Amino acid sequence: MDKMIKRLLSAIGISALVLSAAAVFVALWHRLETPQLQESVLPGNAHLYRWRLGHISYMTMGDPSAPALALLHTPALGASSYEMRKIAATLAQRYHVYALDLPGFGLSDRPAIEYSAQTYIDLLRDFLAEVVGQPATLLASGLSCNYAVSAAASDPARCSRLVLISPYALTGAARVPDMLSRLAALPQIAFFLYPLLCGRQALRGLLAARHHTSVRGVAASEVDQLYAATHQFGAEHAPLALIIGRLDIDASRDFAALTQPTLIIWGARAFHDALPAVGEYQFPAQAEIVFVQDAGLFVHEEAPAAVVADIEEWSKAQAAATRSSSEMGDAAALEIYCLKCRAKRAVTNPRAVTLSNGRPAFSGPCPVCGTMLYRMRQRQTT
Repeated sequence: MDKMIKRLLSAIGISALVLSAAAVFVALWHRLETPQLQESVLPGNAHLYRWRLGHISYMTMGDPSAPALALLHTPALGASSYEMRKIAATLAQRYHVYALDLPGFGLSDRPAIEYSAQTYIDLLRDFLAEVVGQPATLLASGLSCNYAVSAAASDPARCSRLVLISPYALTGAARVPDMLSRLAALPQIAFFLYPLLCGRQALRGLLAARHHTSVRGVAASEVDQLYAATHQFGAEHAPLALIIGRLDIDASRDFAALTQPTLIIWGARAFHDALPAVGEYQFPAQAEIVFVQDAGLFVHEEAPAAVVADIEEWSKAQAAATRSSSEMGDAAALEIYCLKCRAKRAVTNPRAVTLSNGRPAFSGPCPVCGTMLYRMRQRQTT
């Protein structure tokens, strides 16, 4: 029995030694491979915004006189504005596009600071005020939707509309800490953990899971891009903060208080996976939701044409609604005859809608009986 125990302990010790040696090798190899050559694949003009916590890299494209649109990638391992590569150029045909690399990601500076959700909210507010300089539409994906919502709620004059792609964390559902987040919080472990997550095979597996495909189906160019992004000096700081949970923020109250028109785009698979967290959450009345079939969390990478088409259709509808509102002047209410009450009722803040027959109308509930009332409006010509 004593011999068996000794052999077992010896085997455990050897295994631990081998694993430790392997971890040291991977960590050293990661350091030898850093930094990799990295450049933006987005078209347009490259800029640097000298922010208080470092230089922020961003690209601009499109007509400077067009409405402003800021693109925010989600914070993730190896993340950058590369995520927006399939929709940025097309959107630039209608907007003046700003595509940012968040601090700690992409070509922006990666200082060793305490990254938090507030870091990105502050950056967004300062960027809109100091660089964009006019009301802008914010297009964000993933966790960045929370930052866009909080910035828009706190400074509505800087944000005219929002487009939220796969806002899985908006409902305020708390994330349960797992083993990985606990390990990432330990500096001695994080030193070895980050290189283990950034090997080519690990990144290939990450991309396969992201796009619901096989490992063989992942393009080598995507792996190379992610590998380069993760092998930069300081690239570990923000992703480790994300894993620990420091980049999370509950934006549900800000979202409920929003007054700006909002378009939410979900990949159908991603929305199904998010249902347990979304639950019975009620979205604001001015938020419209569209679903793209056979797409997941990164729907703008999997179905970019559908995403752009949804944004353009929504933008045109919003522009038509704005023009229609001008028909009413400054009136806050509109008198519409209620068939049920058999009397005219003052409908407060009526909405511009398009009926099933294609005719434009104003709509709103009767303040007495609640029946939805409609009044035809003049069709706009272009």
